[in-house]
Amino acid sequence: MLFIPDTQIINKDTIMIFLSKMQHNNKQMIKKISYLILLFLLVEGSVQAQLPIELKERWNQMHKSKELALEEFNGAKFGLFIHWGLYSRLAGEWKGQKIPGLGEWIMYHAMIPRTDYGNLAKEFNPVRFNAEQWVLAAKAAGMKYIIITSKHHDGFSMYGTKISKYNIVDATPFKRDPIDELYNACKKNGIRFGVYYSQIIDWYDGWDGGMLRADRKMTDLDKENPMNTWDPGKTTREMYLQNKAVPQVKELIT
Repeated sequence: MLFIPDTQIINKDTIMIFLSKMQHNNKQMIKKISYLILLFLLVEGSVQAQLPIELKERWNQMHKSKELALEEFNGAKFGLFIHWGLYSRLAGEWKGQKIPGLGEWIMYHAMIPRTDYGNLAKEFNPVRFNAEQWVLAAKAAGMKYIIITSKHHDGFSMYGTKISKYNIVDATPFKRDPIDELYNACKKNGIRFGVYYSQIIDWYDGWDGGMLRADRKMTDLDKENPMNTWDPGKTTREMYLQNKAVPQVKELIT
């Protein structure tokens, strides 16, 4: 799929600014880059010319809404981003061993098998969670928005999705939807609300496609190939996108 950029961002003026910054570099390299940028703009213009009018209008509306959202985000300045999931219960440790790296990446760094990690849901029961208290605390601190992980790389959904049973409502004794509760609490108290969704990486039932890499060590923090290569499933990229990622994103925005 070809990404069509905003022509108000990439134009002859921005190209000249870019090239002027490279004036001390190799002239041959500048020449090659100039050819590439020119080719890119020609292709971009050709594709836009071929778009039906209704798609052009939808494209312009989308970019206009992005501009307004960015303006609002920059104006808010201070907000809260929450990482919360099954990994929170482990608190950076697996089988009595402290695991290096980010806590939300523990399934990857500790190379936890999918079945073992999934079993954490049976004991995930945050009964003291109170959406109203969280939102009021954020508001009292001067925060203007709250973002929370609806599904991180571990593949576990923190809301009541209908696409997979691997979620906080169906797979845990908690049986509640914290995303929905936070959304309503934010709406009630005048705080903007949004969710993070990991659409590419999903170590539980993502598009690993059998990419087993048995030689990877637990201490290897390399994220060059951040897929589940220690206990991969057979799901292809197309299967994952069509059957989980895209349907869940649609759930979250409707």
